[in-house]
Amino acid sequence: MTPAPDSAVGVKIAANHRRQPLSMSLTMTIRTSLFVPLLAVALLLTGLPAPAAASTESTTLIEQRLRRLVEAERAAFAQLEIAATEADRESVEHRLQSIIRQYDGLLREAPEFAPVYVAFGLLLERVEEREKAVRMFLAANQFDPNIPLVKNQIGNYLAEEGKYKEALPYYLAAIELEPDESLYHYQLGSLLHGYRRFFIRDGLYSADTLGRESQQAFRRAAELQPDKIPFAYRYAESYYDLAESDWPAALKVWRELLGRVEDNLERQTVRLHEANVLMKLGRNEEAADILRDIGHPALAGNRRVLLQRLEAAQRITDGR
Repeated sequence: MTPAPDSAVGVKIAANHRRQPLSMSLTMTIRTSLFVPLLAVALLLTGLPAPAAASTESTTLIEQRLRRLVEAERAAFAQLEIAATEADRESVEHRLQSIIRQYDGLLREAPEFAPVYVAFGLLLERVEEREKAVRMFLAANQFDPNIPLVKNQIGNYLAEEGKYKEALPYYLAAIELEPDESLYHYQLGSLLHGYRRFFIRDGLYSADTLGRESQQAFRRAAELQPDKIPFAYRYAESYYDLAESDWPAALKVWRELLGRVEDNLERQTVRLHEANVLMKLGRNEEAADILRDIGHPALAGNRRVLLQRLEAAQRITDGR
């Protein structure tokens, strides 16, 4: 049954209105920004069949109104970026409330047209109405089960709610539908890694299989979007998650990443990982040379830990 449109949505945006990634108790960040509403809706409106109960002409009008709504939404959030006073913010909130009412009207006129549910769901997510948003995505999935963005958003919601087993098939379906979208692979890797001990406890994966599946997901994300440094960084980190890692391969990945980062802290962070992997390979003198060059205050604790490990290894070598 289609969720009933609900215009009674309170649009109140916090001062830091951008929704921050949800840091879960499992050191997991499952939310990654995918909010490109104009592009998402434009893609959805391309090549979709008309709703069964609507003529081509009326469907075209619905599409046009939907595009205008999405553009109005984009303009409202752009205005929010530069809002200087509480009055300015309240003005934007009123505009968004009006947009929400217009979405309700569209749903009444085209109750089986999936793109309206998708666009509405994305807006509801952005104004912190997660439960209402997922109702929209579930409705969209009912009317068109082949929209990868919808699968991903439902998977996000379930993962955030701790329903990792239920989230898994939605992420896998998103990848099956759109295998070249890097974010979907990254989300899958994050889910598998973040809920690692639970997947293993439930017998869904062995520790070895899960480590390799999550690494493969991170690797694919990095391959598909090589310019996205966080994806490459997470792939490099995934070597630590394996029971038996290919440390020479890990060293190569970290060194390749070093050639792509420019920020001083980022470069020193990557070099710290390089030193750590060199130590795992028994190349302690090379690691020591790198650690001598790392001086950023934010990395002092990590550097100290590695130096202590080097000293311990040297004592063992010296027989002390």
